[in-house]
Parts: sequence; structure tokens; C-alpha cells
Amino acid sequence: MKIRQLLPAAAAALATFAHADVNLRFVVWDGDVGAQVLRQEVRRFEKAHPGIKVKFETVTSNYQEKLLAQVAAKVAPDVAMMDPANFQRYASRGALLELDPLFKYTPGFDLSTYYKNLVDAHSLKGKLYVLPRDIAPCAIIYYNKKLFREAGIPYPDGTWTYDFQERPELKEKDFLWVMHRLTKQEGNKLPERWGYAPGWKDLWRETVFLQMGARVVDNYESPTKLLFDDPRIIKGTQFTADLSLKQRWMPSDVEISNVLQSNARQMFTQQKVAMFHSGIWEVPELRKELKPGTPGYFDWDIAIAPVYAKGKRAYPTGGSGYC
Repeated sequence: MKIRQLLPAAAAALATFAHADVNLRFVVWDGDVGAQVLRQEVRRFEKAHPGIKVKFETVTSNYQEKLLAQVAAKVAPDVAMMDPANFQRYASRGALLELDPLFKYTPGFDLSTYYKNLVDAHSLKGKLYVLPRDIAPCAIIYYNKKLFREAGIPYPDGTWTYDFQERPELKEKDFLWVMHRLTKQEGNKLPERWGYAPGWKDLWRETVFLQMGARVVDNYESPTKLLFDDPRIIKGTQFTADLSLKQRWMPSDVEISNVLQSNARQMFTQQKVAMFHSGIWEVPELRKELKPGTPGYFDWDIAIAPVYAKGKRAYPTGGSGYC
């Protein structure tokens, strides 16, 4: 959803009480490339709506913590980027405006054209608080082609799987075998290079849970019970922990954030990780950071993330919108 369609609704509501020019503050977490696109949209919006000025801000670290602090201090922005996992914290505090009544200010707007599951994910008790912008399965493995060639491993074709132990006989079709072969470590020292890293600490664990058919709560919309005693959750948790603490093929969250003071994408661009798991939104930033002819450049590509050999193909899915 383009921001130009949300801002008129918010602005119209404010303009009802304003006699002078309207000034809006718009905050997002997008990085340089995404922010450039939004700045263009903001300029188009301002040109189409004289008298409304938009102060555009980007917050690329600790976004939710800073936004919550601004809400508590009563200096929250007029429009903010939001996601399904966090909006309830704001809506339950009365910090978000219900959007449905505002749609009448945008002629031709039709909410039914939106992906229903994403609309529902941004709604609370039947009321929509976040206008969906995008949806993106977290199913992409970014891989360093140079390191694959050096290890003699064929590029992934999307048919790889994993079980709870390495299957060397499957070679490149076994994700754990590939992860192992790409890891570079001497003795018990911190690996010089890990085979794989998830984009954030829970991504790989959540992927394993989903592909095993397990869930951590009884009902995602109205949870009443945690299901951490499910044998599948216990097995999946132990499996993912062992990859970091026992095999050392995947860095732990502590190693990434505290020891290396980095993040998974930076580790990938620095060739400290051979494979990096995230969503398609990483592509623009990686193209910017890894330009041919620049220091540290290497060729890379993407492949779909593996699937549990005895499970189903399923991945955590993220989304975002504006509130």
C-alpha cells in the first residue's frame, strides 16, 4: 500500500480541527533504499495536497523501543510503520487510531482488494489499526557463490532438505551437510566463518517448528496457553540450540550481538557467514553493499530455504503497514 493513500485519511481527520497548515510526522524503520522510495512518495503527496507538510524520519535500530518511549512521553508521530507482532501493544494503550472510519476520505479506496489474512493480522477485536503495506515470507537463503565454489558444493537448486542429524550421503541436498562444509573453524576457537546464520534469533527455530507442524500457543489470534511442552517444540528447540552450541555451524545470538557486535547481514557481507536466511527485502541493501569492483565484493545469489525432510514446506511470514 502506498503511503500516499494513507496520509490523506490521517490528514483529513486532522484538518477538520486545523485552520492553518497541517504538519504531519511520519516515522519508518526502512533503510536507505526503502527510505528513498518513501521520500519520493512523500514529495508526491505534498505536491498533491498543498498546505500539508510531512516530516519524514527513519529509525533503523531499536525502532519499537523508541516508538514506545515516544508514545509514553506523548510525542508519538502522526503516522508510523508497524507490524502484526507489535501493533497490539500500542492499540491496547489507546495509542492507535481505528482506521476504518477514515477510509471515506479516500474516494475509490477498497479494503477488500487487500490480502485478507494480512488485514486480519493488523486488526484487533474486529477493528483495523494498521493499513497493510506488504507481506513477505521469510524463506530466502542468500548464499556466497565464491565460498560454494571453493568448497566444491553445487549451487542450491531449492530441493535441499534437513533432518535432525547430518546426512553426508545426500551431499548438497542436505542443508546440514552444506552448513557443515561451509563452516571454517580451528579446534574449539570461535569459528572464523559459520555456514549459516538466521536474520534474527528466532527465525530458524520458528521455521523448524512450522515445518514440523508445531505451534507455541494454542490459538494465534486469542492465545490462552503456551505449548512449550509439545515434544516437537522440545525436539526443535534442542536441535537449533545444538547447531550453535555443539556443532558450531550457526552463530548464537550472543555471539552475533555481544561477541562480534554485528548482525547476520553484516556477517554475510564480511564473509563471516556463508549463508544468510531472511526475506526478499534484503536484496536492495545487498546490491548496494556488494557492488562489483568495490573492496570486499563477492558474487552471491538466492535460493529458497530448505524444508524438513519429514515435514511440510512452511515459513514464518512477516508484513508491515502504517498506523
